[in-house]
Amino acid sequence: WFVSTPNPAYAKGDDTSASSRPDSFDLVDAGDGWKVLDSYACPLMHGHAELDGVHAFGCADGLALLKVDSAGSWKAERLAYPDERVSSAITASSDIMVGNYGKSGSPFTAFLRIDPSASSAKPGDVFDIPDGQQVCQFALAGDGRTLAHLAGDGKLRLYEVAPTWKEVARFDAVAPFDCAFGAPTPTPRLALSGTSAYVTDPVAGTIHEFYLATRKQGLDYNVGGAPSTIAGGPSGG
Repeated sequence: WFVSTPNPAYAKGDDTSASSRPDSFDLVDAGDGWKVLDSYACPLMHGHAELDGVHAFGCADGLALLKVDSAGSWKAERLAYPDERVSSAITASSDIMVGNYGKSGSPFTAFLRIDPSASSAKPGDVFDIPDGQQVCQFALAGDGRTLAHLAGDGKLRLYEVAPTWKEVARFDAVAPFDCAFGAPTPTPRLALSGTSAYVTDPVAGTIHEFYLATRKQGLDYNVGGAPSTIAGGPSGG
């Protein structure tokens, strides 16, 4: 198991400005009395994804990558960010990872393409969102080449992730909404299933469908009420 360890300054309660985010995590053997096998530094840890046995964690000083080496032991590597921004939410599919990207303490307005096999992230891996929109919700298609992004302006944008970043479609999905954590109003949600993206519309009582392959709008499902949270399934290209 990977188990996060608390920031000592926050845990003690002496420093009211200390972050509640963990500053490291332990590799723990649950079959041996939860024995700690190793520890890894990861200041302000937030965000995790797994791809082909490689675990990525978002840290203030880079991405921590954990994988098993040829000897069967866990090995830690650090993937440096290409600039002063950081990532705090990561998703993975096919052979690629994507994280949100921005300055800590400010709205994140970019995405970071993450190649777990690379030695470092490059400036070309960064994609600044058109119109300066904040990263609200995003999901990566099963082919690892299409990213769906629902922003606070109510638009659903589809991006081609590789070989280069490019916006390939844009839809007026829902009315503009507050995407801040803990917003008092019902928040639309995004999920992928099969070859479609689905967006809940709490105001209209509808779920909207968008086709990833043809990049066209699909059906509207009138479900009544205020649909918000939605779960997807395996997604295709």
